[in-house]
This record gives sequence, C-alpha cells and structure tokens, in this order.
Amino acid sequence: MRKSLLYHAFSRGFSTGSSVRDVFLSSGGRFKRAVSLLEDGLTLNEAVKKANFPVVESIFLSIGEKTGDLEGVCENLSRYYSIKEYFFSRVISVFIKSFFILFLGVVLAFLLFNYVDSPVPRNFYRVVIFLVSFLFLILILFMFLNPGFERYVSVFLLKSGYGAGLSFEELKSMLKSLGFSFNKDAGYIYQLLSLKREYLDFLKKSEDAGKLEDGLNEVLSILENEYRKNLKIFETFFYYLAIIGAGIIVFYSIYLFATFSFSRIFGDLF
Repeated sequence: MRKSLLYHAFSRGFSTGSSVRDVFLSSGGRFKRAVSLLEDGLTLNEAVKKANFPVVESIFLSIGEKTGDLEGVCENLSRYYSIKEYFFSRVISVFIKSFFILFLGVVLAFLLFNYVDSPVPRNFYRVVIFLVSFLFLILILFMFLNPGFERYVSVFLLKSGYGAGLSFEELKSMLKSLGFSFNKDAGYIYQLLSLKREYLDFLKKSEDAGKLEDGLNEVLSILENEYRKNLKIFETFFYYLAIIGAGIIVFYSIYLFATFSFSRIFGDLF
C-alpha cells in the first residue's frame, strides 16, 4: 500500500479513538515491531526510532505523541508522501512516454533497413545508445535537482510542525534532522525558510499579526502551483526532446541508407 494511503488510514483510525496498537498492528512490518517495543514499555518516540522508521515518520509520530494529535500528524504524513508520490508518478509517466517515442523511431529505422535489405551500420547503434543515455541523464539530473520540491516540502514541514505546537528551537531541530537547509541565524520562524523576499515579507506580516499558520498555508498553496507548473514544463520539454531524438534516429538511418546505397551503386559501376 502507498504510504500516503497508509497514513491516511491511520489518521482515520485515530479519529475513531483506536489505540496505537490497534492502528499499527493492521499493517505489520516495522509497525508490528513498534507495537512490540511499546508493549515492552518504550515510548512511541523510542519505539519508532528503534524499529528503524524513516526520519520524517519518527519526527512526526514523536510530535503526535507529544501533542496528543496522532490523527493530525498522520494526515500530515499522508500529505507529505502524496507529494512525493505525485512527483515520482509524473517522472515515471514522462519516462515511459518519451522512451516509447524513441523506441518507435528505432523500430521505423529497422523497418527501413529491413525493407531495402541493408545491414544496420554500427554507427546507428552508437547514435541510439547516445540519445538514450542523454535522455536518461537529463531525467536523473532533474530527479536529483527537483526544482521547487525541497522549498515546498520545507514550508510544508514547518507549517505542520508549527501547527502541532512545536517551539522555535524544536522547528529548527526538525529541519536539521530532516536534512533541509535553513537560516541558522534566524530570530523568527518565518526567517528559517529560504524563500523569495515577497514571501518572507508576507510571512513576517502574518507572524506579527499572529496568523503565521494561515500565512504558511497561503504560501504553500502558491509554491505547490509553481511546483506543478515547473513539473509540467519539464514534461513538455522532455516529451519534445524525445520526439526530436526519434526524428534524429529516423533521418540518420535514411542518411546511412542513402550513403550505403550510393556506395554500392558506384561500386558496381566501377
């Protein structure tokens, strides 16, 4: 089961008053291990760490134990994983579509060589390998850089932690534990984030007015739209790049075929 759905189910379970034991046991794996540790007398914070839960899950579940709001933190974890799953689903989708287009280009080229009973030159294979490797490297680079994702997630985590009642120092510790960059010299919560000046100014006004959580929600909505827009731009770019690659394969095969045909013709003449 996807983690976004799993934690959403946990949230619903806690909303009905179910205990941690009842909610976790239904999933097995590390959750069953955590229940066993809880029965041995460990706290939830200690149990999830000893059961090797991912850092983000350990932190949020510890927050839930501290604040008594396991329902809320599980819903936040569900949202966190849904963001990650959305990104990877889009990347996998564009990967499949783009390489299918390249595959069609290769098939057309092979059909051309087969139709004229011509051997496939070695250079053709080199071009195909180069184009596939080039597209694959661009995809890996995009996944590594993932523009806008870290910024969006850092705001989301800060909003979730702030909404759960974490102190300023606890929020800093949370971001540090999760590996997110933040302003270590910050004196206010909004200054922890690396955002555009206009967003920081807006959050400053929200924090001064005592409405920081509302401000974070609004900025989060803007960043999510920006992130989806950037992802759409990349999808379109990669899609057309694949079309160009397929065109190169087809036209290069025509060039090789023409070169081979002319050399055979002139060879016969002389």
